[in-house]
Amino acid sequence: MQPAGLKAALDDRLGAGSPTAFAKSALAAVSATATRALLGLGNVAVLNTGAGNGIDADKLDGLEGAAYIRIVASGPNYVQYSDGRVEMWLKGVAAGGDGSEAAQAIAYPVALSQVLDCQVTTQLSGANTDSDIWYQLAGEPGLNSVSVQRQVSRSGTDPITSLPRVRIIGVL
Repeated sequence: MQPAGLKAALDDRLGAGSPTAFAKSALAAVSATATRALLGLGNVAVLNTGAGNGIDADKLDGLEGAAYIRIVASGPNYVQYSDGRVEMWLKGVAAGGDGSEAAQAIAYPVALSQVLDCQVTTQLSGANTDSDIWYQLAGEPGLNSVSVQRQVSRSGTDPITSLPRVRIIGVL
């Protein structure tokens, strides 16, 4: 492309006489300070992070960054949050295939001082149309473990294995 063709293409796209005198001066600014002065920004756009400076991005919603819950520790099958809560995901021992109904205790990876919530669900090894199989809590969850009971709607007819999955939320 010839220089005249390039100028014609740029004029067509950006407008004749581009860049403007203002754009030329902005492009010619030799430092960030000069650019801010030219744009009339002063020190507003200076990198100035941290709490209490009046332009902290953490203040967009009225909270400092430290106010948000963070993960402070984790291990196999659990996380601990900065507010003291612990969330655990546990699997029990697979059972079944013989229609048995039995209880089992599932130990926590860390001991709790208080249980806030407990949920139990059932994982099946496959589809089953012979009977319904489920796990349910057997009593109150303890501070070190939870007991679950395997139930079968028609005892002796479950051709698949199942295992309990437990979610516990508590406080250390």
